[in-house]
Amino acid sequence: MHTRMPKFGTANVGHLAPLLESADAQRPLPDLNLPATRDVKSDGWKMVGAQGFSCIKCHTFGRFQATGVQSIDLQIMTRRLREDWFRTYAMNPQAYRPGTRMPSAWPNESARQLPGYRFRGYRLTDDQRPTFLYEVDGFRIEDFPNPVEEGIHVFLSRRLTIRGGDKSKTLYYRAGTGAISKIGDNEFQIGEIRSTITGAPAVIHNNQLLVPITAGTTEILQTYHWP
Repeated sequence: MHTRMPKFGTANVGHLAPLLESADAQRPLPDLNLPATRDVKSDGWKMVGAQGFSCIKCHTFGRFQATGVQSIDLQIMTRRLREDWFRTYAMNPQAYRPGTRMPSAWPNESARQLPGYRFRGYRLTDDQRPTFLYEVDGFRIEDFPNPVEEGIHVFLSRRLTIRGGDKSKTLYYRAGTGAISKIGDNEFQIGEIRSTITGAPAVIHNNQLLVPITAGTTEILQTYHWP
């Protein structure tokens, strides 16, 4: 990374390191019981590559540049980050930085174990269409995806109903990522997909389409139209 952060010297700020580490202490995590393999390096390459979690899309790897934004080098992460902090962050990046591109991709934890996240099951309509129920940081969410047919045109709608929440927190619904442009009132082009969002204002930030949600009741309807 090309930061211009100055050096303050150990004599001036060296005492801050243990204090910051103590203030950011993480809860104990279970040991990882990974299967033994003779191909540790090739498995690691695959995991961070385009066929795995696609870490190389945003992270450089030594002399190999990322294909997107240039974030922290994967080869120096073990020297820059504490393992307990990294594992907690990788399980639920949104809890640390709402709206971040970093996906939740920790392979040894299920979604039900993510901090602040609870899956509450689902309910079915009379024609067996599911509404998924979950809770994120105190916000109760109902998520109803539904294919819609209008004449010869078929598109997908997604209705999110969000209730509750903490007045001191803002939840962000990430409605899209990648090449995004606004093409009309509440209408956006996301790659090849045309999408409309009603119920709450959406903003484009760092190649993401974000909808901020505050405490109370919010109903968002998003539609997806393919060419």
